[in-house]
Amino acid sequence: MVCPRCGKPVVAGYVRCPDRTCRQLLGRAQTRSTGSPGGTVARRSSLPFLAIAGGGAVGLVVVIWLLARGGGGGGGGGGAGKATDPAAGAGAQELGETAVAPASAPPPVPRTEVFDPSPAPVPSAPNPRGAAADLERALRRQRLWSTVEVFGERADIRSNACAEAGLAAAVEGAREALRTAGLTRLRCLEQSGRVVFTRDL
Repeated sequence: MVCPRCGKPVVAGYVRCPDRTCRQLLGRAQTRSTGSPGGTVARRSSLPFLAIAGGGAVGLVVVIWLLARGGGGGGGGGGAGKATDPAAGAGAQELGETAVAPASAPPPVPRTEVFDPSPAPVPSAPNPRGAAADLERALRRQRLWSTVEVFGERADIRSNACAEAGLAAAVEGAREALRTAGLTRLRCLEQSGRVVFTRDL
């Protein structure tokens, strides 16, 4: 078999010419590739265009996939950030504690007024005889033997010691109590009935 292009002999079974400078299609391969005159040139010129178009389509698909994956990952990352944000978790915990604290506090106990059925204390009425008896006991402790009697708003002291300084001091010490009891005047008389002195209380 002879190569129709370079004229070199070729062993049967080769698809192309073994000469590196020729590489002409042989036999059936030449017939398939040259269906019409000039078909080989048209087939060779269309192959690079198809390869470029296919490569561009594959690259476009890869870019679209990467963009879609990046958007989904960003959204997922944002969700993860929100879930693991310590400040947000602390704020939610504080809100939870604030909401639960009032519920755990005991309810206020209403104040109840205690009714006291006992009547209010009545102020004691003036007791001039009691005040006179107190003065008589005070004079007795000083060995100024005397008797004190009440006549209306006046108290009379009967004693032989009306001129004694101790009796005058005792009367002055009991003056406020005698006045509070309603007495307004005091006399000191000797046993004979002579009035030694009279004082307004």
